[in-house]
Parts: sequence; C-alpha cells; structure tokens
Amino acid sequence: MIFGKVFTVSEVNLSLKELIHKDSTFANLQIQGEVSNFRRYASGHCYFNLKDGKGLIKCVMFKGSAQRLKKLPRDGDQIVGVGRIDVYERDGIYQFYVDMLMPVGTGDLMAAYEALKQKLSAEGLFDEVRKKPLPVSPRIVGVVTSADGAAIRDVIQVAGRRDSSVKIRLYPVKVQGKEAPPEIVEGIRFMNRHNLCDVLIVGRGGGSMEDLWAFNDEKVVRAIAASKIPIISAVGHEIDFTLSDFAADKRAATPSQAAEFAVPDRRRDMASYEKLDLRLKKAVTDRLSAERQRLGGVLQRPVFRYPERLTQGQSQRLDQLVQSFSASFSRRLERENMRLMKLQDHWFFRHPDIFVSRYEDHLTRLNKDLDLHFRSALSEIQQRLKEVTVKLQLLDPQKVLERGYTMTEGPEGKIMSSLVGIKEGDVIRTYFKDGALTSIVSKKEES
Repeated sequence: MIFGKVFTVSEVNLSLKELIHKDSTFANLQIQGEVSNFRRYASGHCYFNLKDGKGLIKCVMFKGSAQRLKKLPRDGDQIVGVGRIDVYERDGIYQFYVDMLMPVGTGDLMAAYEALKQKLSAEGLFDEVRKKPLPVSPRIVGVVTSADGAAIRDVIQVAGRRDSSVKIRLYPVKVQGKEAPPEIVEGIRFMNRHNLCDVLIVGRGGGSMEDLWAFNDEKVVRAIAASKIPIISAVGHEIDFTLSDFAADKRAATPSQAAEFAVPDRRRDMASYEKLDLRLKKAVTDRLSAERQRLGGVLQRPVFRYPERLTQGQSQRLDQLVQSFSASFSRRLERENMRLMKLQDHWFFRHPDIFVSRYEDHLTRLNKDLDLHFRSALSEIQQRLKEVTVKLQLLDPQKVLERGYTMTEGPEGKIMSSLVGIKEGDVIRTYFKDGALTSIVSKKEES
C-alpha cells in the first residue's frame, strides 16, 4: 500500500536544486580542502575533488574560469575554492561549481582586498567624475616601475613604434615586497612635485596575487588618486585587477596597452592628414577648373572681344546731345533776333539808351541761363561717361591679365576656354599682362 504522493527521480532532484537556490549561503562559498583526482579535459573544463579528513565534495571548473588560472593545481595541493553549490540533476548529485582557485592563505588577502576596496570606494576615490582625461599629444611619458622588468621594455618598444619623438622618463622602484609600496608612493609624488611628465604609467608585469599586492596597498592607491598628473594603471595581465586600477584615471590590461593609451599613433594621424590633403587638393583643382570655365565664358562675351563697341554708343549719344543743344541754342538766338527786329519800331528806339540798357541786362541774364544750362548738361554727360569708363575698365581684359590670369587664342584666333578644338601641332597664342607668347602644342593632357 502506498501512502501520499509518489515522486519521480527527476522531481526529487529538481526539488533539491530549488531548495539550494533559495538559500543564498550556497550562492557564494569559499571552501578549503585538498585537491584530488584533478583532470582537465580537451573541452577545457576541469573536474576534481576537494577533501579533508572527514569528507569529500565533487568540483567542476568550466573553461572560462580555468583559463584565468596561472597554474593548474595538482593532487595534494591545499587550495581555497570560490564558487557555488548546485545539483547536477542527471546524476542526482550536488557539486561545487568553482569560479576561482587560490592557494591556502590567499583567502585572507581577498578579505583584506574587499574590505579596503569598500572603504576607499565609500570615500569616492574610485568615482568616475574625478578621473582626469589623458593628454592628446604628450611630450614626456613617465613610468614608475622596475628598471629591469619587462614592463619598461614593453613601454619603450610600443611608444617608440607609435611616436619616436615622445620621451620616456623612468622612476625605478621595487614592484613587490614590503619595500615596494613606499617606493611607488615616492615615485608618484616625485613626478608630480617636479612636474616631470605629461602622463604617468604605474605598474608591472604579471604575477600571483601576492606578487601584485603592493598595488593594493592603501598608500599607493591614495597616491594615485591624489596625483595631478593623469595616471594609467598597468598592473599584471588582462585578468589581473588591483585597487590601483580602480583609482587610476585609466586602466590598461598590460604595460604595452598602457603605452598605446599614452602615446598617439602618429602613423595613423599622418595617413589621415594625407587623405585630407588629397581631398583639399582635389577640391581646389575642381574649383579652379570651374572658375576657368566661367572665365572662358565671360571672355567670349562681346564686351571683351569688342570693348570699343561699349563706348561707341555713348560717343554717338554725346554727339547727338551736343548737336541737339547747338540746334536749340541757335533757335533760341534766332527767336531773340526776331524779337529784336520787331522791337525796332517800338517807342524805346526813340530812347536808345533805355533800350540798350534793358536789352543788355536781359541778354546778360540769358547768357547766364544758357551757360548754366550748358554746364549742367555737359556735367551730366561727363558723369555718365566717367561711369561707363569705370565699368569698361573693370571689364578690361588687360586688368584680368594683371591679376595673374592668361588668355589663350586658338589656331583660328578664337579665345579658348577648353581643350576641345585644340590638337597637337596647333599654333596658339597666350596673352599675359606684359605681352604675348606664341607656342606650338606638343602634348595635350585632359583632366
């Protein structure tokens, strides 16, 4: 007889899995033990056991996490694993899924690391708003690192390849051990105190957590944060993170990458400049070609080909005005003479002195009026002629030639604005401001 609900095997395994997931204790564990039966498969995944004198737990470390290991553990090693507990439903077993492996003792370092990280973060030392931008064109790059390490060689090599004019200024320090932190701090302060560089690289090559610990020192981190010179942190390899990385203005995965961040690649800039130069030259050439075509079209206008025609009409108009004025003046004199003849029988001929006096006054006024009228008309004509002359001078081909342009006649004496119509062997004549040049076309090049 069966009492109560009957579970399947998979339902039990799933229920156990859900129970473990509900307990946050199993989500982030640090377990210490001895490694046994360690195996790494072709897939990159690692399988092993952690045991002590009373028990054993199966462990899995997948490829992504295993790639971060600088050294694979061996059977018998005492290690601390960081990860989570979960149920492998197919086999009905629980396993420790390991994200990180550290030698025994490293757990204390990690605890100290996390405590200091939280403290400095709460003070705002890691805030993005306080980070300074790197200089665009540094002249001097400072480096605080070991004088005989790979880091300085990498920086010099990469910087020299990108821009050989940039100087490298080294402040040699120890990069591990108890003496390293105060030397690194003094190096950063010395560079700032004497303003010895435009950007500062602080770092070293890779190593274990203990090797890199100097860059987790509180005084080093505070010195980096207080630096007036922008600092690039380059500690270890890509997978290594130190508190100096969080405090620096820029974090580089390696010293070589730090040099790439600090020194612009002039070769790339030169290639960009050359492209812009070609574009500019092409734009100028196209504009000049368009303007030459416009000039050729203007020079084909009658006013340039026959400039004398511009004044012929005005001269004829002037002649007409002078003739009209002369005729008008003659008619006026004639009318006055007729009046004089009619007045000869008038009473004042009996008093010639009165007549002469009055007539002289009238004639004087008439002459003044005629003179003013003539001067006004002549002034208007002269002003119009002056305006026409100025316009003609502006359109004078000789003025165009004096501005540095030339004018070319083809074989038939036609002003040419294009290569169309000209062939090799043709005789052409080119006009300059001070003369002309006759030449034979030996080669024709079309753009």
